[in-house]
Amino acid sequence: MNLGQPIQGLRIGFPRHFFNKAEGLSREVVELVEATAKKMAELGAIVEEVTLPDFALFNACGRIIMTAEGYSIHEQESEGPPA
Repeated sequence: MNLGQPIQGLRIGFPRHFFNKAEGLSREVVELVEATAKKMAELGAIVEEVTLPDFALFNACGRIIMTAEGYSIHEQESEGPPA
């Protein structure tokens, strides 16, 4: 989908709880996010409320993946000099 094209039929996952629980977000920002979701629905998008896992879980998974990828990239170097 490109900018300027109709969004009718586009499926959009809206994690309402994420914005309502986010620390540091002003009420104005939360209201604007809600208004945007409503406007997208009015324009024909299919806006469905979704639930995302806790952000800490995303962070933990990311650390595990980065560690594994880092090891994979540098595996030969970590084995020491060739015998």
